[in-house]
Amino acid sequence: YRNAYLVIGFLQEKGLEKPQIKKIISCLPKLLTYRIKTNLEPKMSYFLELGYSVSDFVDIISAQPLVWNFALNSTVRPAIEALREILGSNHNVVSLLKAFRLMPSRSIINHIVRNVSFLRARGIPIETIQKRILQTPAAFMRRHEVF
Repeated sequence: YRNAYLVIGFLQEKGLEKPQIKKIISCLPKLLTYRIKTNLEPKMSYFLELGYSVSDFVDIISAQPLVWNFALNSTVRPAIEALREILGSNHNVVSLLKAFRLMPSRSIINHIVRNVSFLRARGIPIETIQKRILQTPAAFMRRHEVF
């Protein structure tokens, strides 16, 4: 139970309010057992350093609780950076992550990148692609061969 109190204290320290903490923990109760220094702190700091608000962070984590299970440097960071490059803004990345409940893995990001490249090579404007990704993200997460 000691770690649970530490985790809750950490989240409060970072500016989360009780309803936000409740929302995150109800999505992933196991979060209360995670290590602050090696898991929670680096990931939360990463999202906040990118300019996401605490509210955005809560929305992302509530929709994507498995973010806590992925390695920051090998999965989360490359996925978020690739999505920002394709979608053009943090706002669009938040919208996508909130709408699609599967945390994009390295292979899914590769599918998105290939499919976007495929459409760009055929003259489709990036703005149109961005709209379509936000409307039907699952379509862009398919293997390129079946896209």
